[in-house]
Amino acid sequence: MYGEEDLRRLEVASFYKEGNVSRVIGKTTALLPLVYVGNVAMMFVKIYERMGKDTGIGGHYFFTADDTPPQTAFESGHIYTPKENVKITLSWWYIPMFVTMAIVTLLYYIFLPIRPFYKVDLPISNWIILHMNKTCLYKNDKAKKMLGYEPLYDYETALKNTKAFFGTVRQT
Repeated sequence: MYGEEDLRRLEVASFYKEGNVSRVIGKTTALLPLVYVGNVAMMFVKIYERMGKDTGIGGHYFFTADDTPPQTAFESGHIYTPKENVKITLSWWYIPMFVTMAIVTLLYYIFLPIRPFYKVDLPISNWIILHMNKTCLYKNDKAKKMLGYEPLYDYETALKNTKAFFGTVRQT
């Protein structure tokens, strides 16, 4: 999900300055199914409306999708770069995924004995590493059929709104 007020993504955007960006974890060629926040909100509205009319909708799951093209994690970072002329390239090197997972697993077991006494939260987990390197795409056919869901914003409008918001946020 992407869009305005996504302040967590400012951290990601701060790395996308002109020059080289390190891949670090795997080849990072997996595609992400990004969806604009306004379209996700519309899905919740449609579900809420349907729940008021039909209590039998419980237990169903719905995926939200719009016309945002699937993108790699690197490409999705450009959404948060308000400048159009920034030239960014991926570095040629990366740490193989199995090495990164081994290091994270080792750190987990090193910190395990102190966890009852001190809260230790690693900034990354094996699940995140796997997620960053695996393509998962979704369809919203079920939501269209059962809820009458249609995306409210097209990709161009969503991108324009997102870039406009992040262009007004001052980074430190």
